[in-house]
Order: sequence, then C-alpha cells, then structure tokens
Amino acid sequence: LFLVQIDILKRNENGTYSIIEVKSSNSVKKNHYIDVAYQKWVAEQSGLTIESVYLKHMNKNYVRGTKLSLNDLFTKEDITGDI
Repeated sequence: LFLVQIDILKRNENGTYSIIEVKSSNSVKKNHYIDVAYQKWVAEQSGLTIESVYLKHMNKNYVRGTKLSLNDLFTKEDITGDI
C-alpha cells in the first residue's frame, strides 16, 4: 500500500493530470523533487496519466501593497523534465 497527499491535482482538458506541489519555502529544494516524484509515481500506479509537475512556492521578490495578491505571492515552476 502506497499513500500520498497531493496538494493540487488538476485535470487537464485532454484527460491527463498535472500535479502542483505547494511549499512554504521561497525556492525549490532537492527534497521537494523527491517528494513530488514519489507522488507522481503513486498517481501513475493508480492509473492516472500525469502530463506535468509543478512546484509552487513563495515568491521572494513579492512586496505586499495595500491588498494581498495571491497570484504574485506564489511562483510556479515547471519541473516535469526533472522528474
């Protein structure tokens, strides 16, 4: 039995899926790759076709103005080729 908790599993228009792993750090770290690679493997063993894998983390260049902008607070990196 294998268990994972995928932060965001997005169904794409073509029927495949994307995994988006959300981290509270402001950069991508080596252990993040291992974590999401395991998630991808378990999802594929369960019959899902994973088309892309992303790491979403805090944007270290974000400066909050009068309103919080969640789109600017996080940055998303495509790590599919590295997984």
